[in-house]
Amino acid sequence: MGLFRGAILAFMVTSALGATSTASMPSVPATTTTQQTAATPNPEENTIWQKLKKSPFNAQYLVEGSNGFKESINGYSFYNYLYLGYNINDRFAVKVVPYWQTDFSEKQENKNGSRTIHQQYGATQARLYVKKLLTDKENGYDLYLQYRLYHYPAATRKSGYDAKQRFYLIGGKTINDKLRIGTYAFYESYIRNSGKSSLLANYYAAVAPTYYISDKLYTSLTIDYYRQQRKSGSTESETLSVSPEIGYSFPFVSLSASLALEPVDFRGEDPDFVDETLKNARLVVSAYFSIL
Repeated sequence: MGLFRGAILAFMVTSALGATSTASMPSVPATTTTQQTAATPNPEENTIWQKLKKSPFNAQYLVEGSNGFKESINGYSFYNYLYLGYNINDRFAVKVVPYWQTDFSEKQENKNGSRTIHQQYGATQARLYVKKLLTDKENGYDLYLQYRLYHYPAATRKSGYDAKQRFYLIGGKTINDKLRIGTYAFYESYIRNSGKSSLLANYYAAVAPTYYISDKLYTSLTIDYYRQQRKSGSTESETLSVSPEIGYSFPFVSLSASLALEPVDFRGEDPDFVDETLKNARLVVSAYFSIL
């Protein structure tokens, strides 16, 4: 579930940055007189960049890399997400999110022993956010809706589906200044074609208590359930994962590291708990940049 962990990180980091942005902003020295302030405009305020920052447009970049403990850590593989958004009003927003994978691993090794960085386009998401369905202040619980449509390249469409869609419900409850409990759920369906893929739908639910050690440092524990539904006769999976995480927010970037453990597959044969835990364990490192 590495891809969705990026979505959870982006949601938590955006909330954290919003809560700490005032504290991290540098102080602006006061001018000597009101007359001087009016007569001396700041040229930086008239740049295209400053105008974009004040506009409803926004942009972020997320890079997420992971390695399995039982795999040979020989090179690296990252997912890269570019978030391009527009806030319609305080209730509705839209985003376009292309993402791609960067590989510099053993499978990219050339005959002479050198390696080539390989970039592979993954998909482009179109997102709609419906915010403030419920608010913690008025209802005792925050809740918002998100819809995503994934459009895939031709190579992926040959496998059996042209696109997929997800319906999210994301919420949370602030217990106090230090503790917040987040909840996440989605239903995902595939828009199929005549290809051979057996994928039909996926179900996901998670709870993630987060403790803010300071205004920049947090730790969390995500417990998530994931079920993959396939066509009749194909193997389905049903897993439970536990992921402890720690993160830190700098003025322009937030970093996090998590350990993803997936020890249980309810639909398979009874697994050896320790062996399966180590087999599926992954260390996930993410960096989230706010551009606009």
